[in-house]
Parts: sequence; C-alpha cells; structure tokens
Amino acid sequence: MRLKKLISCATALVLMGTAGAAFAQWPDKPVRIVVPYGPGISVDVAGRALAQELTEQLGSPVIVENKPGVSGQIGAAYVARSKPDGYTLLLGASATHVVSPHVLPAPDYDPINDFVPLALVARVPNILVIHPSIPAKTVPEFLTYAKAHPDEMMFASYGQGSNLHLAGELLNLRLGTHMQHIPYNSTALSTDFVAGRIQWMFDNANAAMPLVKAGKLRALAVASEDKLASFGDLPAMSDFLPDFSVNAWALLSAPKGTPSDIVDRLSVEVGKAMQSARMQKVLEEQFLVPGLLTGADAKTFLDSENAKWEKIVKDTGVTVQ
Repeated sequence: MRLKKLISCATALVLMGTAGAAFAQWPDKPVRIVVPYGPGISVDVAGRALAQELTEQLGSPVIVENKPGVSGQIGAAYVARSKPDGYTLLLGASATHVVSPHVLPAPDYDPINDFVPLALVARVPNILVIHPSIPAKTVPEFLTYAKAHPDEMMFASYGQGSNLHLAGELLNLRLGTHMQHIPYNSTALSTDFVAGRIQWMFDNANAAMPLVKAGKLRALAVASEDKLASFGDLPAMSDFLPDFSVNAWALLSAPKGTPSDIVDRLSVEVGKAMQSARMQKVLEEQFLVPGLLTGADAKTFLDSENAKWEKIVKDTGVTVQ
C-alpha cells in the first residue's frame, strides 16, 4: 500500500512537472485562431485585429484560419476535436454557440460544454433598417405601419434560422403579424433591398451603415437593451419593445481540457489586446463594439445568451431541417 502511494505521488509530480514545462514553453509555435466563416465579415475582421495584437504580445505568430460552412458549425466542430494545448482556438459567434444549435439539426459538438470561454472579443450590433419608401421615420411609426400593412412588408436575412431571421420573427411575434421572410445567401440581398424589393430587416451594423450613410436605407434603432455611443442618437429597440435584444457577438474559446495556466494566460492577453487603441480603432471602423469580458465573466455571458436564444427559438417556432 505504501509503495502504491509513493508511485502515485511520484506520477503526480511527473505530470505536474510536464504540465509546468509545457506552460513555460507556450507558445513555442504559431497559435491558430479558427474563424468558422469566410474572410471579410465582422468576426473575421475582429479575429485578424486580435491576432495582430496577440502576435506582438506573445512574441510568437498568431494566425487566423478560415473554416466556413454550415452556419459556422464546421469550424467549431474542428476546434472542439482539436488537441487542447492552447494552439488551436475558436473565434465563434452567437450563431455557432447559441443560435444554430437550437435551430439546425444537432451539431457535431456541444456548443457550451466542449469549449472554455476566454473572452468576449466584440459585440456585433444589429440595427433595424427600412427602405426609404416606407413612410416611417421612427420606430413607433414603423411598428404602426407594419401592423397596418403586414402583407406588403417583406423582411430579409442572410439565411433561414440565422440570428437576423430570428430577430425578424421575434418582431412578428411581438407585433402579432406574419410579415414574410425572404432568406438570402448572397450579395443580392443588398441589391434587392436598395431596389425596394425588400422593405425592412435587422442587419449587422457593419453591412448596413454604409448604405444608411449613403441615404439608400434608413436606420431606426439598435437591436439592443441600450443605446450605443458609436451610433449617436439612434435609439434602442428596447425603448419601444421591452427586453428586445438580438445583437450578435464574437467569442474566443479554447477546446475543453486546455490547461488552466494557458487558459488564464490567454484570458489576460486577450483582455490586454482589447484595450489596445489600435484594435479599438479597427473595431470602431467596422461598427463593432469591444467585448471587454474575459474568463468567468465571458462564461456567464455565454450562458445567459444561450438561455435567451433558446427561448427565442422556442417562442418563434423557427426550425431548419
């Protein structure tokens, strides 16, 4: 018995020493941030800005690798199955963690338990935008018009079951209307919207605001609980419909089982990167808002968002087979 105890203690010391050595050497090769979408969208932009900051802070290359497909599920599943050594991370989004898993068939990963949240990197504001032909200049005017003309009001999104689709259906639910949803998966959405073939939608601010500034669309509200300073006087949807919040976000995670020392180091480094004036400038230019939540706070945020979107999906009845 005493011999077994000594062997057990010796084994534990060896393992602790190995883990400590691994942490002391980390990172000794490039760290990959997997973005489960194509280049150029808001999550990708945030990921590249973060990678630049981390490369300088860690003194080792941090690169972005795009793995798009199935609303982000292909890239997320890849990271979930990766070795938990701190070298493969996921910059997921509301879609990969809390929207698509409740709408699409069960993904090949557990969106909550297969990852360790490191930091909320950015919030991706969605805004309510309408075609200028709609005679409404405020949210109350739009809601009144929509309830009076539901058969004339078509809204768009970038895909069935997306958070933008769910945002529109939530508005339908709150108004008691059945305005028709038109899903798109191409740049034709902007063309059709500007041409007036689509009357309104909730859209990512970085996609919609250039058209708003050009006078081709009209912005009415930010789809959040509170106003955002970067959008000036644009009100929050919750000013008119209590608790109406359907923003997107980008969350950096590591695979479950990543050593706690590396998790803690990454959380600290990402938190530092998000304070960088250079990174904040990049986010601001893309109409993104710094996340500024790390570690346990990021986990609490993820859990609350999961509960919120699960309820939205259940209440709206949206499913994709």
